Amino acid sequence: MALPTVSVIIPGRNRPAFLREAILSAINQTLPPMEILVVDNGSDPDVREAIVRLASLYDCVRFIALSRNHGAGHARNVGLEAARGDWILFLDDDDILFSDFLERCFEALAREDGAQMAVGRALRFQDGQSTICPRDLISGFNLRAFQKDPVSARLTQGVAMGSCLMSRKAIGACRFSTRLCLGEDMLFWLDVFLRAAGPPALAAHAFVAIRQHPKQTTATKLQADGTPKLSITPIIPLVLKALERADPWLAFCVRVLALYRGGRAWHDSELLRLLVGRPDFAARIFCTRAGRRLAQAGVWPWWRPTRVAVPLPVGVQSSRPSLLFICGVVPLPSGAGACMRPYHQLMALARTYSMHLLLVLNNPGEARIPTSLRGLCQDIEIMPRTRHTGWSYRLWWRWRRWRGDALAGELACPEFLRKTRAWGRSEPFQRIHVFRLYLSPLAQALMRRFPSTPTSLDMDDMESKTRLSMAAVHHYRGERQLALFCLREARLYQRLEDNFLPRVQKIFVASALDQATLARRFPGTPVGVLPNVVLLPSRLARRPARPVAEPRLDLSMLFVGSLRYFPNADALRHFAEDLAPALDALGVAWQLRVVGAPPRLPWGRPARGDNRWTWAGWVEDLGPEYAAADVVVAPIRCGGGTRIKVLEAFAHQVPVVATSMALEGLPVEHGIHCLVADVPSAFAQACARLGQEPALGRALAARAAELVRTGFTPEALDSLLREEGAGQQVEGGVHLPNVGFGHEALVEAGEVAAVAGPPEVAP
Repeated sequence: MALPTVSVIIPGRNRPAFLREAILSAINQTLPPMEILVVDNGSDPDVREAIVRLASLYDCVRFIALSRNHGAGHARNVGLEAARGDWILFLDDDDILFSDFLERCFEALAREDGAQMAVGRALRFQDGQSTICPRDLISGFNLRAFQKDPVSARLTQGVAMGSCLMSRKAIGACRFSTRLCLGEDMLFWLDVFLRAAGPPALAAHAFVAIRQHPKQTTATKLQADGTPKLSITPIIPLVLKALERADPWLAFCVRVLALYRGGRAWHDSELLRLLVGRPDFAARIFCTRAGRRLAQAGVWPWWRPTRVAVPLPVGVQSSRPSLLFICGVVPLPSGAGACMRPYHQLMALARTYSMHLLLVLNNPGEARIPTSLRGLCQDIEIMPRTRHTGWSYRLWWRWRRWRGDALAGELACPEFLRKTRAWGRSEPFQRIHVFRLYLSPLAQALMRRFPSTPTSLDMDDMESKTRLSMAAVHHYRGERQLALFCLREARLYQRLEDNFLPRVQKIFVASALDQATLARRFPGTPVGVLPNVVLLPSRLARRPARPVAEPRLDLSMLFVGSLRYFPNADALRHFAEDLAPALDALGVAWQLRVVGAPPRLPWGRPARGDNRWTWAGWVEDLGPEYAAADVVVAPIRCGGGTRIKVLEAFAHQVPVVATSMALEGLPVEHGIHCLVADVPSAFAQACARLGQEPALGRALAARAAELVRTGFTPEALDSLLREEGAGQQVEGGVHLPNVGFGHEALVEAGEVAAVAGPPEVAP
């Protein structure tokens, strides 16, 4: 069967950088076009030379030069006359096609016999972003409306120029108006849709990215002779004459559009009379337009465009076994620990598997997909965790918590899973890997969809034990309602663990302590350890020269961690209320710099008026922060797993003073790798000791850095995953690495029995 021939027509003027990206997006299609016609619309001579050199690099690119700027409509008409393909795609020079756009369009055309065009969707992205991500859907909200009435859908839903693939038969004698600087594409689509023999095919997964930048029009608002071009308003009466008798509803839409864009007072009064005269048509327009606005705002989540699987540009298909990686955060090489852990796992697994990433986010419209993920993953999809996103999610979350749902917003809802390409896959995955327990509902649904596929779960830490430790801290601080609520969360998570963990083939945790606990609870399920890892700095930032021979009692301290996470915010409050007075009593002149996301609650930012506190917020490069610090403090009193902030300090060779809870699960010893203190007076003395004995701090930092190099780097994680895969192939067993652990300071269920009464909900 012969492949379809496609001609991509790209008009452009004085934007070679944007044009290059548009050409590459068309060349790198999984179903490449026959030709790409670049129509230069009167660019400057030096810019034209650059465009000619760019076009000469690719055999499929044809360059057509126009002497003057005659407008975007004229340039598209010239390209249409010169095109040789049976199918035509108009692409603006500042827009970008997703890599499988043409393939998805032809898949939709194959499902609709006799369809002459395929309508896709368009996403908006800001100029300067390094990636394309589904932030805003600007056309194609309700594709099914195009099958019912494509002309009306064009006026109410909108069609982006590059999101519609048409056959030559559908275009026929239709051409773009050369008299307009705005709206020529709308009139062209209306003409094509009116002449079309049947409804278009719906390509729900075909996306084009529309760049938002200050100069978004290809043509200027002047004609070739310098006179102003006509706006769309004088042309609308021409359309009305053709539609008045044939389609009253469409004529009503065009008249409303003309009056709405008129911009004069008498237009407003005329528009009001027109709407009152036809309340049925007015209600139809209002519902359609209001629905689109609400969908953009995320108020109606079942219309939210990010619910649909959005494939990002990917490379060539791989012959390696496929793995579905389900994650509740965007994996990142730096930032919060919850984002760094899945990123390093993706890096290690991508060496063996063909990765398919499914992101389940609370606010998918705000997702930022890093460029590095596009190289790791064959396919990336985004779906919402709940029916609500944005500010509606926050309102819904508060309402559900007030009603007593302790895990509101935590557990993923599998309602939208059937919309993803992972669910509709015909061939099963060779492996499914889930990051964090709160995504277990999705894993259970996929286990029923692919019953023969082995499933593994990375818990990171035990949520039930983490919530128990947080309940103990709340109880110690006299916050009874919050303590009861954390107890309720712990019991629900424990119930979820009992129901789901026996069903998976493999469980991973971050520490050997959690491994031993789970092995006792679930003796039939293999439990392995995947430690948290950090990247070693290529070179340490140079520390300022300081005299090290004499004792010092002035310390520059550093705390790293997101203050939106309760254990970190509690650690700072503990420092302000207990540790700072102890340091003052010893005569230590201290400065504390806090690096991390700002807090959501008031107790996360103590000592606002104290000039010894410095708040840095998020910092991209932590090297200078660690270089300027004498001591890294981690006064953590609750939490779970292992702390990446401690490993980062070890890697940057900065001495650490921490509580035993902060070092839980790490194979460290007091006085060998760091200083451990749980009592405020002992913590202050340990900090002062590092100032008085600088040689001790250097020795601790050197041994701690060696500990990280030997067992907490991505290379160690890669070797553990290879051994785990080899163990599965031989006997179905798993290699359990012997990772030791240090101080055991956990809060068990019996230790929080002092919190009386049944679990309640904090108002």
